[in-house]
Amino acid sequence: MKKFRVLVVVCSLIIGAFSTAPSFAALRTGGKCAPVRSVAVNAGIKYTCVQSGNRPVWNSGTRCTKLGTISVIAGKNYLCETKGSSNVLTETQFLWADEFNGKAGTAPASSKWAPAYGTGWPLFGWGNNELESYEDYANRMDGDGSLVITASRSKSLNSATSGVMSQWVSGKITTVNTVNFQYGKLEARIKVPAGTGTWPAFWMLGDRYPTVPWPWSGEIDILEGKGSQPTKIWQTAHGPAGGGAKASLPTSNIYDSGVNLSSAYHTYGIQWKPNELQWTFDGNVISTITKNQWASISDADWPFNRPFYAILNLAMGGDFAGGVSGSLSKAEMKIDWVHYSKFDGYGKVIRKN
Repeated sequence: MKKFRVLVVVCSLIIGAFSTAPSFAALRTGGKCAPVRSVAVNAGIKYTCVQSGNRPVWNSGTRCTKLGTISVIAGKNYLCETKGSSNVLTETQFLWADEFNGKAGTAPASSKWAPAYGTGWPLFGWGNNELESYEDYANRMDGDGSLVITASRSKSLNSATSGVMSQWVSGKITTVNTVNFQYGKLEARIKVPAGTGTWPAFWMLGDRYPTVPWPWSGEIDILEGKGSQPTKIWQTAHGPAGGGAKASLPTSNIYDSGVNLSSAYHTYGIQWKPNELQWTFDGNVISTITKNQWASISDADWPFNRPFYAILNLAMGGDFAGGVSGSLSKAEMKIDWVHYSKFDGYGKVIRKN
């Protein structure tokens, strides 16, 4: 008798659970829904509650079409990605992301990135005596989930769009035409190139540049590397010091990871909120600066409470990286992904298109 009672109780609980929880049938095409215009995602498909005759029902459902885009649906973020032979919506914590999952030889998505060209003319070598000119064909997917920025020696001295001859051709992409970021957590998983004279960088410029010139517009260097010092990371914020001079923090801006960074992928990032910037390496905070610290070295305003756009590039030589090894004919910077999410409640994507 006791066993029978237990069975009855268990059955009642199961029935009760099914009667109160939303069923899969509620999200099939033509199934009842409420209220009208509400949306839901099921099995990667977006459904909208529409009025049909005298009752509200789920519509036929739509799949996403723009791979890599993130949509807000019913207060949740969904990433459009390929699974099997279909594009589906997958719930994500990111506000913006690029997984670089394109086919081998394809360019980064134009809805997210724009290539840079030339040598920075009328500046010489982008203002740093760099040896490369930038071309879009140097930025290509490898088909294995990474973007590869390739620097190669120019066989006939490349003239690019500036008319200035360059010893190297390399790649640079930015979000200047697509999105700005204000506060939040921005990270990229990168394998930096080996070789003396390589200068890989993941960085940001203030959205007012070039209307507001550098350094007044602000610059955030999330990663700068020197092939001649393969264990070290340079992470720096640049801005105005007043009177046209440059101010930079942190004062000790070099972090020695203790490992050869070109031998594996590592994650480089910032955690950013009003009046404070933190730099991270493989998820760990390694440096922090504040607006109060800035006031102690600069008479100018803290420029880092405004939107910034993101940049990835591989420079060669120049004032920072020094001379390039004569034995080096090619270098590759590989980017597995770029992710942007909220940090401490802050984070906003400002779309430009």
